[in-house]
Amino acid sequence: MPHRHTIYCKRGVAAVTPEMLLKHLQYLDFLTLGEDYDISEEAVKAARPLRIEDIHPGQFRLCHLFYGKADMRPIEIDRWETENQHRGAVDETIENLTIQDKARVKKISDSLRKSADSVSVAFGTDPPAAMFAWEVVRYFASEFDGLVGADDGEWLTIGNGYQPKPV
Repeated sequence: MPHRHTIYCKRGVAAVTPEMLLKHLQYLDFLTLGEDYDISEEAVKAARPLRIEDIHPGQFRLCHLFYGKADMRPIEIDRWETENQHRGAVDETIENLTIQDKARVKKISDSLRKSADSVSVAFGTDPPAAMFAWEVVRYFASEFDGLVGADDGEWLTIGNGYQPKPV
């Protein structure tokens, strides 16, 4: 089963193009990031270059980020097509919050209600996928003022220095 992180952004992301995202990712120092993920230099180099495929050209709706060998499972990046779909997903997310701390639930719920758009990032279990996927998450959360609903149930924002902070 894939991992999935969802970023609930306060600003719309429809103007993002796959090329913009890829350009951002190409500026990152993945050899240094690989050290943080305990990925060898050889494995990071083997996972490059990144390639992106726009599944619905002309709109930022669904794209696949490829890395490494051609037969590797791509990282799937998608967003809801309409605001109504986004709002429905937000309502479901709020209903399914299982956090016991009521103040924290209120803070997360309020932030979710303020979101204008959301992006989901699904990826496999291999370490390079996790590294590249997290950098996609970090991009959307930092550039579009996003709240991250992580696969493990954690809720995070991206603070100064692009570091995740629990909500």
